[in-house]
Amino acid sequence: MRKLLFIVSAILIASLFIPPRVDNFVLASDASLGFSPATGSYSVGQTFTVRIVVGSGAHTINAAEGVARFDSSYLTATKVSKDNSVFSLWAIEPQFSNAEGTISFGGGHTIPFTGSAGTVVTVTFKAIKVGTTELSIASGSILAADGKGTNVTGQFGKATLTLNEGAQPTPRPTPPPQATPLPLATPPPAPATGQGSSTILAPEISSPTHPQTDQWYSSNDPEFVWVLPPDIVGVGVSLSQDADTDPGAATAGLIESQSFQNAPDGIWYVHVKFQDKTGATSLSHRKMMIDATPPQSFIVQVRREDPTDPRPNLVFDARDATSGLKHYEVQIDGGDVRTMTIEDFRQEALLNGLDLADIPYPYRMPLQGAGTHTIAVKAIDRAGNEMQSTREIAIEAIEPPKIAWYPLVLRDDSILLLEGTTWPDSTVVIRIQQGEEKPTLEERKAIGTINWNYINKDVDPGTFQISVKAIDKRGAESAFSDPVTVRIVPPALIERFGWYAVGLLLAGLIALAMLVWQRKKQAQRKKEELVKEIKDVRSHMRNVFDALDEEVEEKLKLLMEKPSLQLSDHILEILRGDLETSQELLQKEVQIVEKTAK
Repeated sequence: MRKLLFIVSAILIASLFIPPRVDNFVLASDASLGFSPATGSYSVGQTFTVRIVVGSGAHTINAAEGVARFDSSYLTATKVSKDNSVFSLWAIEPQFSNAEGTISFGGGHTIPFTGSAGTVVTVTFKAIKVGTTELSIASGSILAADGKGTNVTGQFGKATLTLNEGAQPTPRPTPPPQATPLPLATPPPAPATGQGSSTILAPEISSPTHPQTDQWYSSNDPEFVWVLPPDIVGVGVSLSQDADTDPGAATAGLIESQSFQNAPDGIWYVHVKFQDKTGATSLSHRKMMIDATPPQSFIVQVRREDPTDPRPNLVFDARDATSGLKHYEVQIDGGDVRTMTIEDFRQEALLNGLDLADIPYPYRMPLQGAGTHTIAVKAIDRAGNEMQSTREIAIEAIEPPKIAWYPLVLRDDSILLLEGTTWPDSTVVIRIQQGEEKPTLEERKAIGTINWNYINKDVDPGTFQISVKAIDKRGAESAFSDPVTVRIVPPALIERFGWYAVGLLLAGLIALAMLVWQRKKQAQRKKEELVKEIKDVRSHMRNVFDALDEEVEEKLKLLMEKPSLQLSDHILEILRGDLETSQELLQKEVQIVEKTAK
């Protein structure tokens, strides 16, 4: 009972890795455990294998445990193998006990299984006594992949084995080597003995479409090929989901290949039988895994409590019923593609403290800025089929910080000081811009508080626009705040150059003023001298014209007294007019000179 509880607990843990599935019907317990083949005839001394198989019925399962019984007086177990098992996680390693006649196992897988005869373990027996004996499942349980570990166990199967008296094999000659090399898709089989006295090689089956037996393929049109040895008169071919099927009579003709169309999803086996002219036969089986169906459509879910969270958690809940999911591919805003395997999701959950029971496949986005981002996720199964889901997510900006104090006007020999408030433990980015020049960005940290300040001792004159934004401890950013204006001006003259420099400047100004005054005084003196000379010229001209006028009058009187010179009054008036005109012209010239001298 303690062992069973341990197995069930371990399998329940494994089942939590599978996303919970909600069905609209009640689960029926119709899953099964049994044996393949269910019947067989063997000779005493012969070694043979029997598979313990699980059938999922109408469900999807991911764990099973059980105890199989055999009669150790008829059979001896020599080996139990996990090869080709549908399970990869083992709470109890497969083991056998010939003393108790039991085979125990308990396994699970993170990838759900559906099918009618999935291999759990393969047991090798040796027949030791003639008679008929049975293999049975003494106890067991099968768990659904529903996130709860629901027990869906149905029936247990049996196998009936007939053990006959063994016969000594007749030595057979080694067949001659073939000119055409055989494909080596599978290990060379041992010679097989059938009816008659000939020995023929078992078929070596390969596939150009499905070359690996342990790999899933999306093509459901498989082709198989083999090489016919000499003396073969018949070939039998069949395809089934039972690993040990006999195709029956070799009536397919002398064919060297066989294709199948539209094979359903699942694990299949092709069976090829050779028959020679003596009636001897040899039989080979080759495994093939087909999954031509993409994963089910899914929705990218967002898990966050704050719309400003710059790294929200995404949840992918894709399902693939046949081969299982291999990985996801995540792309944000058309950037680099990140591949996430199931193990990557486990590590992601551990790093971020997430519970896999609540979030099956968690992915925490890298740091994103505020705005709308496009997320594209592809779910890819083990056969390479894919299903894509796309969604947009909006990340809101946090509130910008506040500038509580700043100077309106500041001398350029002073210290620029800004103070404000922001989010606790955030970083404040200060943007300082002058005109069209490229802005200067500087950062200040508000450690353990909401207060911040900025000090700059090296400022130049000018008018600056200053704004700030915040980056909180999560990495979320705000927009820049509305800018404030600060004018930086030069200091007063005395403060800028000092008293000594100002004294030198004043002395120079006084000397310049004295020189200008002296030059102006000299010019005034010359002007006064010129004005005096003009007055003298005017007085002298007046005297000259007065004397000339008297002399003309006298001369005219003398001429008029002489009878021979009878000058008319008209001529006299002309002479007098000419004299007055000359006097006026000279007077105007003197006035022009006086104006110029002023």
